[in-house]
Formats: sequence, C-alpha cells, structure tokens
Amino acid sequence: MTTINGLFPDPECTANAISSIGTASFFSRLVELLNNVAGYDCYLMVGFSGRYKPVYLYDAVPQNRDLLFDVYLAGAYTLDPFYNAFLEGGEDGVYRLKDLAPSRFMSSEYYQTFYGDTGWHNEIGVLFRVSEQLTVAIFMGQLTLGREKPERVDRVRQLVPILASLCHQHWQRVEVPWPEVPNSGEASPDLAQLVENAFHRFGESQLTAREQEIVRLILLGHSTASIAEQLFISAGTVKNHRKHIYAKLGLKSQSELFKQFIDDLILLAGRNASG
Repeated sequence: MTTINGLFPDPECTANAISSIGTASFFSRLVELLNNVAGYDCYLMVGFSGRYKPVYLYDAVPQNRDLLFDVYLAGAYTLDPFYNAFLEGGEDGVYRLKDLAPSRFMSSEYYQTFYGDTGWHNEIGVLFRVSEQLTVAIFMGQLTLGREKPERVDRVRQLVPILASLCHQHWQRVEVPWPEVPNSGEASPDLAQLVENAFHRFGESQLTAREQEIVRLILLGHSTASIAEQLFISAGTVKNHRKHIYAKLGLKSQSELFKQFIDDLILLAGRNASG
C-alpha cells in the first residue's frame, strides 16, 4: 500500500518518531508520521484511564482549540462515543465516529456543541492500551465536507501496530501526567464510578427513575426513536417524558440540559478532588 507521499510508511517520518521516543517532541513526530500516511486536517491525542479524567497529550488543531479544554476536557468527554467505547472495554483498533454513535447523534447537543463548533468531519479514533493504567486515544478529522475515503482509514489501521509499539516504548521512559490524588485516607472512586454517580445524581430529587434513564440517553445522543426502542416505550411517551423533564428542571431546551449536566459533573468532580 502507498501513502500520500508514495511510501508506507515514510522512512524519514518513521526514523524521526523513533528518535524522539522519551522526548518532548515525541507526540509531534507521531502526528507527522500519521499525517504522512493519512493526511487529516486535525489531530488530538489524550490519555484515557478508568481512574482519572482524560489527560491532554498533544494536538494539531488549527482552529477553536479552546473547545478542547473548555468543553471536551472540562466534562463533555463523558458523552463522547469514543470514551464510552473505552469504558465498555472496546478492543484496540480504529473506530469511526459514525459506527460508534447512536442514531441521530448529529442532532444531539453534544455533537452541535463540540463537533459543530470545531468543524470536524469524518472523525476516526485510534485506541490502544499502553499499560494497565493508560489507553492512548488519537483522534483525527477533516475540516472540509466530503465522503470519507475508506482507503485512508485502512492506511491508519495498518499503521496501528507501529503506533502502539512506539507509544509502549515512549511510556516506558516517561511518567504519565495524571493529576495528583488527594491523600484523604479514603480511596477516591475511579472515573467510571464518578461519571456513573453524576448520571445517578443529576435531577435525582426532581425526576423519576424512568426520567433519569431518558435524560442519560438524551445526553448520550440518542434520538426519540432510539430511546423508545431501548426502553420499549412509544415515541410519544418519550416526548411526554422529555416535556416533563424540562419542566421539572426549569429548562427550555436540550442545550440547557447539556450545560446543566456538564456544570453538575464539574462540581461533583471538584468535590471529589477536594476530599
């Protein structure tokens, strides 16, 4: 198989990535290697763990970078199909957003708030476990509309063993920059449990258990039809529940629901961090 530069992979890019193992330039060299093979417009690398919130590693994002920190890493990652695939024990490999996302995901507030504002299209993600604590996630997307080219995804898929090997060697030499855990005498709940607690506590004093289920599915990007199918109820019943949920929480739209959940999640995480 050939790359956009005629070689697979380019020897110079590969050599640069190898020589940068254990150094501050490792991630930028890794993205150069990926870009030589795939030619996407945007790249983001984060570290996933079941215990901590995702850790920012590197990005090559030409516009709206603030959304990575103010929206995604601040809490919206909990609604990310890639992150949820990781939490569910997804295997190492290449995933397309459209294969992971529920039906009508592009109409969800999460998609509109993050993807709509960043301008990413045809996103794919590469997940591979580096250690018991760390799974590296590399996201790629393009800024122009158009059909995804299957051959480009195939090129990334063929590169995964090389990427994984390079990252394994890199993390043997450097420390993962996880946030400090407070020495409070009690074990902090892992991140998966924290997210679960956030869903459980959101509106618990105002909503019924069924309404909380529906809120969760709405936030995860499910359409009315998808929620009805999952809960074995009619679409009309879902719409009635949604109307009652908004009224009970004093909200007017899905965007307000999304913002309220993220605010509550950040507050809960802050309380947990302070012990």
